[in-house]
Amino acid sequence: MESNLGDLQLINDGIAYQGRIRGDDRAIIRAVLKEPGVVNVEDIFRGNLPKGSGSDFLAATLIGHRIIPTKQLIFSNIIEPNTREVYHKGEEPSTSTVAKVGIRVLKKLGLESSNMEFEIYRGKLNLRINVG
Repeated sequence: MESNLGDLQLINDGIAYQGRIRGDDRAIIRAVLKEPGVVNVEDIFRGNLPKGSGSDFLAATLIGHRIIPTKQLIFSNIIEPNTREVYHKGEEPSTSTVAKVGIRVLKKLGLESSNMEFEIYRGKLNLRINVG
């Protein structure tokens, strides 16, 4: 599948839906459809793609696989430094880098976030974005 991101490859290994960019081993998206309308993004790395292109990469991957988060978009096991800092300071989740990516992805899909919250699950930081 060609896109403005380069050569987007879509892979479904039976467990997760993946997006990769041919020639960039560091660019990867891995998402799981937890239930209809609930997408859990387990990995999102833009690799050598330009800064700010992560939302385009994720949206293209979700569209390509036809898994649209009509109820909830979850980012799990967050390691992104700004988002972790926002959580630890007790600031609004919507100000974090990962939340901004999620909001942009939903807009690209014609959806809007209604609210969002951080959670700790099995010692890992997650962000749940409700759609509505």
